[in-house]
Amino acid sequence: MASYLPYINYDQCYGCKACLYNCPVSLFTLAKKVTRRGMRRELPATTYIERCIGCGVCARVCPVEAIDMLKNPPGEGEPVYIDWDKPVRIDPNKCKGCTSCARNCPASAIEGKVKEPHVIHEDQCIRCGVCMEKCKFDAIYNSDAPVPEYVAPEPKKEEPKPAPAAAPAASEAVADVTPAASAPQEKIEGKYSIDPEKCKGCTACARVCPAEAISGEVKQPHVIDQEACLGCGACAEKCKFDAISQN
Repeated sequence: MASYLPYINYDQCYGCKACLYNCPVSLFTLAKKVTRRGMRRELPATTYIERCIGCGVCARVCPVEAIDMLKNPPGEGEPVYIDWDKPVRIDPNKCKGCTSCARNCPASAIEGKVKEPHVIHEDQCIRCGVCMEKCKFDAIYNSDAPVPEYVAPEPKKEEPKPAPAAAPAASEAVADVTPAASAPQEKIEGKYSIDPEKCKGCTACARVCPAEAISGEVKQPHVIDQEACLGCGACAEKCKFDAISQN
């Protein structure tokens, strides 16, 4: 649930429904019944509070300032504060193309291909800050500063592969030779890996990985290709068995 939630002051609210019409996650419904001056009215109420993303759009559009965004006690971490008068943009040189921002944007204002810099359509952006909270690469900023010119990274030089080791002579003992498949996987800092003891082979991680870096058969422990992993954490968020952790 969001770190900050909307609270309606019904002494000020007169039922204009601006919050109901502008909420990007359909948080409000006409569920608060009141009688004023002999007339029965229905006012907006936060019936589906679990949907709230803490964007504060409702508070900004309320013409009588009847909505306050207050700290949610169960929430963890501090929310991202957005300057409504300034756009939210993506630095293409920091963006890894993990798609986390696009997958979580409630306004569908972000687009881009996997492993390529994404773009925010400013005319669709509601400045809720969800993308900034989700981005792990500090690639999204709330400022008038222009989007930096994209500088394509230099292609990696392929190192020559070592020649295959000669087969051991028949007279040599092979009992101590460890098969390559059983060797521990080399981990890269900042990437994610799977604990084979906890993995159930449900394939959920592989299905959500934007880089297609996870492989494995159903009901068998999966493996993350450390070179292909973007470090976005989408797999860890999806895993229900706590089998994926950051290196």
